[in-house]
Amino acid sequence: MYVAAVKMQAPEGSLLEGPKCPKAMGDLVESSLGAILLDSGFNLELMWTIMLSFLDPIMRFSSLQISPFRELQELCQSYNWDLQFLTSEKGGMSLVEAQVNGKDVCATASATYGNKKDAIRIASRKISTILKVGQTKRRQDHDCMKSVLLTVGKPLYLNVAERKDQAT
Repeated sequence: MYVAAVKMQAPEGSLLEGPKCPKAMGDLVESSLGAILLDSGFNLELMWTIMLSFLDPIMRFSSLQISPFRELQELCQSYNWDLQFLTSEKGGMSLVEAQVNGKDVCATASATYGNKKDAIRIASRKISTILKVGQTKRRQDHDCMKSVLLTVGKPLYLNVAERKDQAT
């Protein structure tokens, strides 16, 4: 599956980030660094030196990108905005609507994709772009989703601060 995803070219301007690294690759790096840490007598400086030497070629030739979902979460946290994802399924597709509400901000973006995780990623990227460009509607000009809970779909997160509460 990973090999097929690498061979398949994403359309230009695609909102998906491309193929994801297999979990086994992350597990391999994690266990190797754990072994180095253990064998070095818990010498963190040596472990970081070795880890950075592994990552140096990768960091030189590619730009590391933060996930759109995490970027949106951090943006909302920094401005104390409420972030909400409403999800539903229709015809085997995941429908996600991302909503950001704050003192003077109200923005919405939606995405449809085959799986919920990628739909959330696409909606997050769309709404981040809207917020960065400043295409948000002023709260006084637009009643920001007073009936959010009446919308079809289950809220994934009520706001960024409550995310940890819902996970437990």
